[in-house]
Amino acid sequence: MIYSSPRPGTVKVDGETFNEKDIIWEIDGIEYTADARQDTRDVQWPIYMAAVIKVKKKGGLAAGEHEVSVAYRCIMSHRPQ
Repeated sequence: MIYSSPRPGTVKVDGETFNEKDIIWEIDGIEYTADARQDTRDVQWPIYMAAVIKVKKKGGLAAGEHEVSVAYRCIMSHRPQ
């Protein structure tokens, strides 16, 4: 299955919510901000390929384990048979 234009809604880290403007997706080694994703419709993200999701957090995260959840939606690519 291939998705295009992933659009995260929120990322929660240890109960702190980060919105789309604070989220950066890295797909196949290229970083995409929310604004860049709006302008880039041809990015293909195969579901089996890992994506890296980064959040802008002042001061960064403390060392150690964290509870993380991601809410996002994707637009399915149309592939005629």
